[in-house]
Amino acid sequence: MAIASKEIDQGLAGPRAMSRVLRLFSVLADEKAGFSLAALAAELQVPKSTLRNSLLPLLADGYLIASEARYRLGPRAYRLAAQMMAGWSLQLNVRPFMQELSRQTGESVGVAQIDCEGGRFVFVDAVESQHGVRFVIQVGGNGVLYAGASGRVLLAFQPEEYREQYLRSGPFAPITNRTTIDPDRLRSVLEKIRKTGVAVALGETVKDGAALSAPIFGPRGDLIAALTVAGPIARLEAHVETIKQQLLATARAASGGSLPLVP
Repeated sequence: MAIASKEIDQGLAGPRAMSRVLRLFSVLADEKAGFSLAALAAELQVPKSTLRNSLLPLLADGYLIASEARYRLGPRAYRLAAQMMAGWSLQLNVRPFMQELSRQTGESVGVAQIDCEGGRFVFVDAVESQHGVRFVIQVGGNGVLYAGASGRVLLAFQPEEYREQYLRSGPFAPITNRTTIDPDRLRSVLEKIRKTGVAVALGETVKDGAALSAPIFGPRGDLIAALTVAGPIARLEAHVETIKQQLLATARAASGGSLPLVP
């Protein structure tokens, strides 16, 4: 028993212990049928002997169950997940990422959500740039889905049936002389957004304004918002590739470390 206790301590103690447990839960959550000990050890890249003893307290506490030589998440793990989901808030969870993105880019950053019934989007939170000349994102401000970075990202990641219904609802009115309004061209634009995970709009809704936007996915992997960087067209156009990478990295982090894209 002394040896087993020592192995448990080695498996669950130390600076990587919490990360290992969370990784274990993540792996098991992706496979309802569970894993054998050998498969789980290979997935987590830890020795089977260490893993076996590390699982014992999680089994005893109901966070895991073992049946037919396979390990699965137990009832206490699902209860914990429900408690975490009940406390989840878009604004509270995403705002730190918005502030960091604004610091990196020097531009205003907003989060928009879709109004599917109205065919529009609305900004629900914003962090303002510190530049004297800046793009002001107003919380509560809204816009169309066919023009601009935020609207197009939110439209691009809707189910195909909704996208097609929306594109057939035109004709669409140009907002500036650079606004794309042709449905076929818009289909191509949306497909590119779905593949790259980012929308770029230069002067399409505001003559001298530009924006880049990327999707934020929720805990269940569903689209919940668009993360948008906005500023004067001259500043953003000069650094569009750098801002694009900063935006994508932040959107991935705000989505929990993954950004599902359409192959």
